[in-house]
Amino acid sequence: MRKRKGLKIKRWTWILAVVALALGLIYSSRYYLVKWMNEGFGLSLQVNARPIGISEQEWCRRNYEEEFQIVANEEGVSLPYLLALAVLECGGERPAGSRFEPHIYKKLIRVKEGKREDFEGIKSVDLENFNDDELRQLATSWGPFQLMGYQCIKLDVDLTDIIDGTEAYRIACKWMKKNYGTYLESNRFRDAFHMHNAGSPFPESGVAQTHSRDYVPRGLRYMKYFSNH
Repeated sequence: MRKRKGLKIKRWTWILAVVALALGLIYSSRYYLVKWMNEGFGLSLQVNARPIGISEQEWCRRNYEEEFQIVANEEGVSLPYLLALAVLECGGERPAGSRFEPHIYKKLIRVKEGKREDFEGIKSVDLENFNDDELRQLATSWGPFQLMGYQCIKLDVDLTDIIDGTEAYRIACKWMKKNYGTYLESNRFRDAFHMHNAGSPFPESGVAQTHSRDYVPRGLRYMKYFSNH
């Protein structure tokens, strides 16, 4: 009996050793695995994923607070709002990832081909120098605030300028101020969050038009967290 028990313990030791080795290999190769998944399946996975036990709010603070503070001071936009918005849009991850919007791409194609007069003020002449890959980038949201690529045309900046980094955050703040600055200035953050995600102030009906019904309540809750920490 003792011999069998020893063999059983030894077997479990080997199994645990193999599992630990496999997990170690996966962890050490995580960047290559993510790259393979991104390139092979067209996914947008995070390389620098949030560690277990760290909240999205704290992770966002670690990744962005220093740069957000700079642009918040320069542009006069609430720092807690920017941090809360980044948690909503990208979970505080950095890099933030991107999201391709097929329906936007189709509309831009129709505008370029002259089958549609314009899309949010963008006309065929604005798209004539963009190839198909670039049109897809215009139809993709970027950065911690998930600013749509085609906004670079309206803002008269290069697409690469809005993807990541302090200048990208500064440009995004300018876009926010241009599109719903009055709500930010008057601390109407419920309307600001709704404008950012749905393009309109919070409905009087009380029924949100955001992609997630709890988008605005979560944003306000995150703002309270960042204001108190």
